[in-house]
Amino acid sequence: MSVNQTNTSNLLRTINDPHAVIEELLLSSKSHSTPDSATESTSHSDHDLVRSHFAALIQSSTFLSMIPYLTLDNQGSLPNHSLVRLRCFIQDNSASFETYPSKCSVFHATTGEEKIMNLIYRDTVELPWEFPINNLSAIRSFSEKQPYFCFAVPAEAEWVKSHITPSTHETDLTQSLARVEITSQDSIAASSNPSDLDKMYHLAVCKDGAQAFQSLMKMKMGHADPTHATIVKTYGNEEFQLNEIIEVIGILDNAKLDAIEDKDMLNEISLSSMLPCVHVILSEKLEGKLVNPLTRIISNPLPKFSEVAQALRQTAIDSLQGCLMGDALAAEYIFLQMFSRITSRAGGTFPVGYLPINLCNAPPAASCFATSLASALHLFVPHVHYLSMKLENLNTGLWIDADQARYNDQVDLGCATADLGLCAGALQLPNSTLLVVDESSLTDGTLVDRGVKNIKAIGNVIQNAEVSFGVGLGGSIQRPVDYRVLVISEGKSMFKELCTIPIQTDPNGSYYTPALTQDQLHLLRIWIEETKHGEPDFEPSMDERIQKEFTESQQTARINNLPVDDGSMLLQRLNLAQLLCRSYGLGQMNDECWKQAGKLETARLARCASFTTRKTSTAK
Repeated sequence: MSVNQTNTSNLLRTINDPHAVIEELLLSSKSHSTPDSATESTSHSDHDLVRSHFAALIQSSTFLSMIPYLTLDNQGSLPNHSLVRLRCFIQDNSASFETYPSKCSVFHATTGEEKIMNLIYRDTVELPWEFPINNLSAIRSFSEKQPYFCFAVPAEAEWVKSHITPSTHETDLTQSLARVEITSQDSIAASSNPSDLDKMYHLAVCKDGAQAFQSLMKMKMGHADPTHATIVKTYGNEEFQLNEIIEVIGILDNAKLDAIEDKDMLNEISLSSMLPCVHVILSEKLEGKLVNPLTRIISNPLPKFSEVAQALRQTAIDSLQGCLMGDALAAEYIFLQMFSRITSRAGGTFPVGYLPINLCNAPPAASCFATSLASALHLFVPHVHYLSMKLENLNTGLWIDADQARYNDQVDLGCATADLGLCAGALQLPNSTLLVVDESSLTDGTLVDRGVKNIKAIGNVIQNAEVSFGVGLGGSIQRPVDYRVLVISEGKSMFKELCTIPIQTDPNGSYYTPALTQDQLHLLRIWIEETKHGEPDFEPSMDERIQKEFTESQQTARINNLPVDDGSMLLQRLNLAQLLCRSYGLGQMNDECWKQAGKLETARLARCASFTTRKTSTAK
C-alpha cells in the first residue's frame, strides 16, 4: 500500500470512528506523562489535546473536504458517531451545563471484559459496552459540557448556500464515505411533506409524539416550517452568543431512542432529547464579514475598490432602480443601506449608524412589489427576510416569544409544561439581516390581542433595534440586534423614527432591470461586506466645517421661524456621508461625500413634503 493510500485510510478511519482515534490519542498522551501530571489531567486539557490534533489535520484541504456537512437531508443516513461539519445559528444559549464522568470502567455485555473509557464527546455508552449503573460511587472525576440550541441559518440567500455546501460531484475518495449528495436546498426545508418532518427529530415516537415535536418547535422558533435543528455541546472555553452564526467540526450523536406511546409522557419530553447532537471538537464564529463565505475564499487578487467603485455602484443602483419603478433616489438609499451597521449605542440605547428606511407610496400588495424587491435584494447581501403584515399573520404568528403568547394571551400552544429556554419568535435573525417588512399587505379586519403584541414586537425591532426574549412564566429580556430594516407601505408607515422615502415613478427612469453578470455580483458581494466594516476617518478640516454649517443652519432657521434641527438631521447626514464613503471604497470622509449626503437629504425631504401635501389635499 502506498503512502498516499495509507494516509487516506487513516483519514477515513478518523472520520468514520473518531472516538477510537481520540481514545488512542488520550491513551498515548497518558503513557508519556508523569504520574503527577496524569492525575491532574482534566477534560479541558483532554479537549485541548484533541482540538490541537484535529486542528493540525484540517490544515490539509483533503481532510477538510472529506468531512461531510450535516444537513436535514443527510442526518439520518450519516453514520452515528462519525465526524461531521455543521454551520448553524445560535438560537438559545441559556441551558445549564451538564456534568458527566470524564472516564469510567465499562464492561462488555457478552464477554464481561472491563476497560477504562473516556466519556468526552459522548452522551451515552453504546452496546456492546455497558455503563456500571450499580458502581457510580467509584467514579472520581467529573467534567462539564455546555449545550446550545441551534438551527439552520435563517433568511440565507441561495448563493451563500451554494458556496458553503460541497460540490455535487463525488470523487472516488468521498464515495468511500457513502455520503449522500448535498444540495443548496438543504439548510432550510421548504416543504411540509411528512417525510421532511421525519428527518427533523430522532425520537421514535407515535403520531402524538410527532405532534408534540411540531408544537415544541413552533414555540421555540416562532414558526412550524421544517427546519434543521440540532443541539451543539462544547467541552472547552468556547462561549457562543445569541444570534451568532458558527461553524463546528464534531462528532454526530443521532442514536434512535425507544418509541414512547404514552401520550402523557410526551408532554414531559424535552425538545433537546428529540434532536441530533454534535459534540464540538473545533469551532469558529462567523462574525462580521465572515458571514459572507466569499470573503473567506478569495483566490484571485481583487481590484482596489476605490478604483472600480464608481462604475460598479452605478451598475448596482441601475439594477435596483428597475425594481423601484425607475426611482433613482430610492435606489441610491436602498443601496447605501446595504453598507450600514450599528457601530455603537449612545447612552447604551441609541443605535449609532442605524438607517431604517420606509419606502412609502408603494403599489398595493397585489402587485407583488415588496416580494419582488426582497428577491432582488437577495442577490446582493447574504441574509434577507421578508415579513408580511397580513392580518392573518399578525393574529396567529409568533413574532413575540412563545411565553408571552402562552401566559399573557392564555393561548393553548400544546406541551404547556415544556421548558423552552430562551424564545424570541420569528424575529430572531442573524445580525446584518436585511428585514423587509411588507406593511402594504395589511388589510382591513379585526386585530386580536396577539396581533397587537406582534405589531409592538416588530415596532421594538424597528425603533429600538432590540428583540424581546421570553424567559419563562411570561417574563422577558431585551437583547440588541443589528438588522437593516426596510418597511414598505402605501401611506406613511405606522412605525416611527424611519428614514421616509416616498416612491416616485420616474417617466424618464429605467423600468428595465439589467441583469448583473456573475463577476459583477461576486465583486459587489465581497465589496459590500469588506467596506461595511470599515470606519472612515474625517479629513482634518471636515470636523470644523461640519460644526460651522450646523451652527449656521440653526441660526438661519431661528431667523426664518423654521423648525430648528435638534441634531437628528445632522446625525442622519453624517451617517449618510459615512455610507457614501464606504460605497466608494474610501478610507476618509471627504468634502465630496459630505456635499452629496446633503443633496440626497435635501431631495428626500423635499419629496416627503410634497407627498404630505398631496395626501392632505386628497383627504380634503
